[in-house]
Amino acid sequence: MSRDPSYDNRYCLLLDTAAARSAAAVYDMQAMQIVSCVDSLIGKGHAELLLDQVAEALAGAGIVMRDLSRIGVTVGPGSFTGLRVGISAARGLALALDIEAVGVGTLEALAFPWLRQGGPVLAVQDARRGEVFAALYDAAGGVMAPAAALSPPAAASLVPQDGRLLHITGSGAELVGPLIAGGFKQLHDYEGFPQVAAIGAIAATRQPGEPVRPLYLRGADAKPQAPVAGISRTGLPSA
Repeated sequence: MSRDPSYDNRYCLLLDTAAARSAAAVYDMQAMQIVSCVDSLIGKGHAELLLDQVAEALAGAGIVMRDLSRIGVTVGPGSFTGLRVGISAARGLALALDIEAVGVGTLEALAFPWLRQGGPVLAVQDARRGEVFAALYDAAGGVMAPAAALSPPAAASLVPQDGRLLHITGSGAELVGPLIAGGFKQLHDYEGFPQVAAIGAIAATRQPGEPVRPLYLRGADAKPQAPVAGISRTGLPSA
């Protein structure tokens, strides 16, 4: 059975396994809003959970797989193992459904809600081992400093010392914020997970291009998890 024509270019499946959260959501690209979302703070074990979350999110939205027009997935920086799970699932489902998959950077999604709020946005994640993942965006979303793994002082040095309002967001905000001198700072989202609606807004407007690939800023901290249940090692959904 083919997709209902009214669903063309409407529903986007969102996957976020870049960190300790595992999330699947359905985003309405016409209404620009989340229809259904299932998320869990699990630490690790995304592979065992993700496709069940996808099924639950689809059921919550009242649609089935063939009603999807696009898949958006966070590509990092983040957990080496978590990224592999989410991107593998996105690639496999997109191939099976003959739809496009697009990647969304974790840091750009963190920054998105605070764009156009009067100043640049520093998105910064605690990367452990004395480092943070950081990127700086201007108020319109332009990249002032691309994503990199840095020491907290190096991340603080990305910010221009011009006295403007600065938004700092992410789990590394408390590590970097006190190191930035002068100006008026607003710190947001200490838990550090991108808003699912922000992932959807970016994915809905992103032009498909290169195959979705993970953004690794340093080597793996752990061995890969098992393949996603229902997704073969080739990346295709198994029978």
